[in-house]
Amino acid sequence: MPPKAISSFNGSHLFDQLQLSARHSPLPQPSWQSLASLAPRPIKAAGLFSQLKPTVAETGESLTNRIAMYKEVEKRLDRTTQTQLKQILDNGILTQYAHEDNHSTLYHLYRIAVTQRASGLDSPKILQESISLLADPFSITQKYDALTPDNARRMLEARNNSTQYINHGNAQAPKTPLSLADIMIRNSSNCVPSSLLYKMASQQPAELTRQLEGLTSPTRGFDRTVALSTILPDTPEMATQLLDSFQVPYRRSADPSKVIVRVETPLAGHIRAINDAAAPDGRRGITAAYQAAGMTLVTKGNYDPAKDGWANEDPVVVGLTADEKDALETIMTGKPVASVTYQVVAPKQNAGAAEENLGFLYGYSRTFDKMIQDITTAVNSLKHPVIVGYTTTDAGGAIVGAHEITITGVTQDANGEVVFEVADSDDGKSGMVHRYAREIIPRIHHVGFPQQLADNIFKEMEATPGYFVPDGQDKASFNTISLLRAPFPADGFLPTPNPQANTPQVAQLPTQPFQPSQLAPVIPPQPPPKAFQTPAPPFQNPYPQASGFQPINKPAYQKV
Repeated sequence: MPPKAISSFNGSHLFDQLQLSARHSPLPQPSWQSLASLAPRPIKAAGLFSQLKPTVAETGESLTNRIAMYKEVEKRLDRTTQTQLKQILDNGILTQYAHEDNHSTLYHLYRIAVTQRASGLDSPKILQESISLLADPFSITQKYDALTPDNARRMLEARNNSTQYINHGNAQAPKTPLSLADIMIRNSSNCVPSSLLYKMASQQPAELTRQLEGLTSPTRGFDRTVALSTILPDTPEMATQLLDSFQVPYRRSADPSKVIVRVETPLAGHIRAINDAAAPDGRRGITAAYQAAGMTLVTKGNYDPAKDGWANEDPVVVGLTADEKDALETIMTGKPVASVTYQVVAPKQNAGAAEENLGFLYGYSRTFDKMIQDITTAVNSLKHPVIVGYTTTDAGGAIVGAHEITITGVTQDANGEVVFEVADSDDGKSGMVHRYAREIIPRIHHVGFPQQLADNIFKEMEATPGYFVPDGQDKASFNTISLLRAPFPADGFLPTPNPQANTPQVAQLPTQPFQPSQLAPVIPPQPPPKAFQTPAPPFQNPYPQASGFQPINKPAYQKV
């Protein structure tokens, strides 16, 4: 049952949660003199004291400051958000602090409450959104709300005015103006920053709140200090070259081992934030601002929030690559992240006109059991939720879609089958969902791991050159590789496919459960030809529901 809204402060537990050491530094504006009258009196708030008492010597907040800030924030909230504020107090989120400035989540919520927000944004609304997001990160969505006529007009005026467009955070002027139809979109490609937003809310709430406070301030941005050794742990001297390659805006820190990255929301993203903050449902304004800032940061300034794609690309390029995702995640979290690519993807030989720009799935660089082990180590052992990029293929093995989700936990069902706990910003659900590993694993293209774990995985992969293809005799229906396979050439590039061969469709075995892998739902030849596998016609209903399937056997592999 949810906690009741705070009407008075009593009990002893609050003092411990907000504890702070006696040594603290002066706080920046706003000054604390204006807060003195807000301190609770008489002091019978033993519970609040225990929860707000600071415990970190470096933080610049006293217990009196924190109590005053809490009361000021609380009085600006409706009853529902007061309950959420008490929730994030009880679970320790309010008193976590950001290493960037040594201030707590509570401090940055207070800043949102009492300082001016960017033009068009309302402090009470941004405060409510921020607390709601911290209380329920699974509610994050990448959906757009419909632009109001006024915001649509402002968007087109800003986007189609080349001078204004460049002056508001974009790298180059658009080649062609946008129409109303171009900007009236509802489904965004912001799955990477949405996944990162969840990760930050669950792992670094104080730093996230600091970032949201900056993005919704009049400057529409914030500075992020990052160590060169975080950006490139093995070769920190090359870190600035990597930032330059992404055209990430930064300046040198007084500490030569660090840089200060500037993160800003472009004007079109700010207009979407204004629009979404005022909408009754869909994305929050803070979500829109954060997503636009993240997409812009690592795409050489070419991401255009007005049309949710690259400004001068036709057809429109959407989404982020694994390298762009790693750069964004590393900068925003301040921790080194590296993606391990599991799927072996290559062009199709003698591709037709419709297939020239498509990648085809050939195999995997790691067995499925090892992939599950890697993810479990990160999520359960290291307590590091992982952002996962997965693909969707058609019946011929062509990759026709991709998406990013966050795996937050690994568990088992009653039958011992592995289940992933997933945060998905595009599934239309407001809470955590459970997905069987057998559904997700064959579709995973890459996973962002902590750098050290990724390095260990890379070493294991290098010890077994080539790649894996699920065996055609495997009854687990991980047999979703429907195209050909070939060994890596000596130069290490992706394989060139062998010519396809015509093979008959094989009837499904009566004992073989039909699994919802959703990759290439075809039955491979049995036994498979020695040199290749070829696709069979898809089933009539290739995508069954995920529930109620019988346990599956572990897949067998052939090392190619």
